[in-house]
Amino acid sequence: METTHRVGGVRIVSASIEREYDNDSDPKDYLEQYSLDDPDPEIAGYAKADAERLEAWKNDVWSFEGIYARVFFEGDDGWKMEVRSLGLWGIESDSDDAYFAEVAAEEAEQLVEDLKGCRTLGPGVVAEVDRMLGAAVANL
Repeated sequence: METTHRVGGVRIVSASIEREYDNDSDPKDYLEQYSLDDPDPEIAGYAKADAERLEAWKNDVWSFEGIYARVFFEGDDGWKMEVRSLGLWGIESDSDDAYFAEVAAEEAEQLVEDLKGCRTLGPGVVAEVDRMLGAAVANL
């Protein structure tokens, strides 16, 4: 959700929740921890499920994503600023929508907390960003 709002001498150009492809994560980091040759049938079953999951990833059935909150500001005197949360990366793209919404809410909350320490913006701007990011989370 991107909208423009003005609070005092600051224009909030956009406040949004972003979901992006994460090409830095690799399922091999955690999907190859069991052996198909394990004598324990339960462990071998885990290995089979992991191998199937890895094959699905290789065939682009699912991927990794990241989610973060982002805000763009402009000041009346010409300054511009982009601020974003660190984000959470390595989320499996076929995760439940409720999980993405939960992560988005946490990222928005963290960004708002970070902005509270920015004296340039002031509490009115931060409150408006909080409202805008809340709306963005609700619209996921």
